[in-house]
Amino acid sequence: LIQAKCKEIMKHAHWKSSFQEYLHICPLMKEIDRPNLKQACQASENSSPPTIKSVLLSGHPYDRFLLIDKPSGSPDIAQEFMIGKVAAYYVRPYHSLYHFKYWLRQRCEAKVKMMKESNKLDNLSDEIILDKCLENRSWVLQLFDSLKGLLKYAMDTGR
Repeated sequence: LIQAKCKEIMKHAHWKSSFQEYLHICPLMKEIDRPNLKQACQASENSSPPTIKSVLLSGHPYDRFLLIDKPSGSPDIAQEFMIGKVAAYYVRPYHSLYHFKYWLRQRCEAKVKMMKESNKLDNLSDEIILDKCLENRSWVLQLFDSLKGLLKYAMDTGR
């Protein structure tokens, strides 16, 4: 479902390959409004000036299958792009969906760490603690609501 929505957004956004590469390898994104810069969009193929935002894509590259950071020999990456209206409309939902699984894993790891520290569960494995977290219906529903909200946001954007 996530992958299908990302493909749908890509059809509308017409990302340049260099921009899309950074969207994919950088799990962090910061948007800054920059009204009426007389500059071409660096993100979309068929756009015209003005650019309206800058997007800073950054972070440590991670393995998309295992959802873990690549070895520490890989440096953090940061690249700023000036983007126009079309790219600005699609960039947040696309980036959020594309990296959803990675951030979900980060949330789960943070929850396990918090449970270990607050409940003195050092003697239990991370897997057992995560199983206990997954028994917490409200926490799981919160994660599910987060995904539903993101998909709704992306669907509204894709129209």
